[in-house]
Amino acid sequence: MTPWTFVRERLNAIADQVLKTHDLVHSLGTTLAMLERARRKEPDPFVCVLAEADGPHGRTTLGGAARAKENGTVIELLAQVPMKAIRLTVFADLERVSIHGIFVGVDLATAALGDCPVVFFEEWPVGVKVRVQCTRRKESA
Repeated sequence: MTPWTFVRERLNAIADQVLKTHDLVHSLGTTLAMLERARRKEPDPFVCVLAEADGPHGRTTLGGAARAKENGTVIELLAQVPMKAIRLTVFADLERVSIHGIFVGVDLATAALGDCPVVFFEEWPVGVKVRVQCTRRKESA
């Protein structure tokens, strides 16, 4: 074995270690960046609206959902058939979401507050929109 062969083998071994270290650091950096992105922004809270009613063919349901944004979100439901004896329930994390109003057409509905806001109304004609206005509450720092 010549002295240069020994030096070449040692340099190759060092180069292999440098490549392994580079791959490990790159993998760790990518993982840390993903964790930082996930920690940085919490997703907007989810709001779901469910209407249960008596339709022309028996009991029926209608629903909608959206994410509550800081600048406001409106969830709209539109009946495709006339409905009677409607119970509308809004499912949301009320610590993170403010429900500003529940409207049946142009009328403001009064909600029974509790774990979930619930509204009862007698008639829902075809073409009349039910709107739920909500916003994400500002985080307290």
